[in-house]
Amino acid sequence: MSRMYEMAITVRLHPTDTKDETGTIIETVIGEWDGFRGDIEVSEDFEGKVIRGYGEGNRHGGESEREFTDRISTAIWKALGEYRYVEIRATCLEDLPHEYHVCDEDDYERLMGIKVGDHDEDVPDHA
Repeated sequence: MSRMYEMAITVRLHPTDTKDETGTIIETVIGEWDGFRGDIEVSEDFEGKVIRGYGEGNRHGGESEREFTDRISTAIWKALGEYRYVEIRATCLEDLPHEYHVCDEDDYERLMGIKVGDHDEDVPDHA
């Protein structure tokens, strides 16, 4: 079973790229992974024009992040017949880093500046 991923893609365009070439890249990216459908656009950054896409979904069964990146990049290069810089950020949504934080009676005393036993009437009884 495939895991749920958030994928972000950046494809750096050449200054001479036409609307046709840009359209080919977008169609290819969506064709390879329809998770990008509807959230892909052309914009500019400090280095020039880029295509940026974002989506959530499952990769093909058993496919690693590297294999996903290789598959998308190869499809773009084949469709254009030449190189473009391709960057993919893959985040597994099922194993995000997380931390648990709990406030116990010691924290209550520290933060409130009183001892739990000092004001029992102010502390709800959860027994």
